[in-house]
Amino acid sequence: MDVTDARLNVPPERPTCRLVVKETAGVMGRRGTMVTMLGSLLFCGAATYAAYCFSELLITLAHLFPLTELGAAIFADSFHALGFLLFFSLVLPLWLGRLRMSGLLWQGELPVARELFYYLTAGKRLLRAWRIGFVALVGAFFPAGLIYILYQCGYFLEPGLPLALYTVGVLALALLLLFLSGFWLLFVGIAVGNESMPVRYALEHALLSGKRHFFTIVRFTLRSLLWLLLSLATVGVLLVLYFSHFYNLSYLRLCMALCPKEDVQ
Repeated sequence: MDVTDARLNVPPERPTCRLVVKETAGVMGRRGTMVTMLGSLLFCGAATYAAYCFSELLITLAHLFPLTELGAAIFADSFHALGFLLFFSLVLPLWLGRLRMSGLLWQGELPVARELFYYLTAGKRLLRAWRIGFVALVGAFFPAGLIYILYQCGYFLEPGLPLALYTVGVLALALLLLFLSGFWLLFVGIAVGNESMPVRYALEHALLSGKRHFFTIVRFTLRSLLWLLLSLATVGVLLVLYFSHFYNLSYLRLCMALCPKEDVQ
């Protein structure tokens, strides 16, 4: 069942960011919502950390053998790649399952813990999770990789005004790319919320909706960024206890509002 059926339980109008926040606060206040979202976050976080520790353990074991510097570097890169493959194959579907749980909460349901493993319960679902994850990671890694490369190039500049101006330029470009991500930001929510829709069509609808509602998405992004900065000011405590759940729910509500079901059929 498509979790986007939740639109039947929310106002038909396309809300502003302020109304999305208000509605999300109402869902957050329901009994059991915080326990469900916090438990799923801790489990997904632990699974992510386990994938990282697995690769680090293999690297540590490799150093027990006599290796050249080149050999150690090759083993380290290979095991890091293996850890990422483990994350992509088994852990990323859990994060998508957590987002789907947000859709069930919008339907008025209180999802049980097994819903977190939704994409791991059938081969077809797992393949869909991999396709969604691949598109999402490509969309995220391309601008992030570009900014990282430009940042590293700054080491070739002499300290002083040129380096300062270059750094400001890189930061401005990063902010611009953050805003431009609004053109496809809705993709994951649309793909998770419309299970019968091919992933390619979900991306097309996300780009179309991003073009139509670009400034609404930018306002949502800025609001979320401010919440993130506030969370960092509390050493991540607010992020774990509240903001990450709030963002999951409000993001999916925004997807439902800006790309309603009649637009994707």
